[in-house]
Amino acid sequence: MPAGGILRHGASEAQKAEIIPAIVEGRTKLSSAHAEPQSRYDLFDVETQAKKDGEG
Repeated sequence: MPAGGILRHGASEAQKAEIIPAIVEGRTKLSSAHAEPQSRYDLFDVETQAKKDGEG
């Protein structure tokens, strides 16, 4: 998913309000990267898990 899609689907409204104007003004650039150490870019061999920690 392109970085904009990650922002669209994963960022809070407060994060979007801060990040989007910075992108438009050219102060911020987004990119995304993902790799699994054991599989590199094979999306059928993903082991990473997200777990809620604290307030995040």
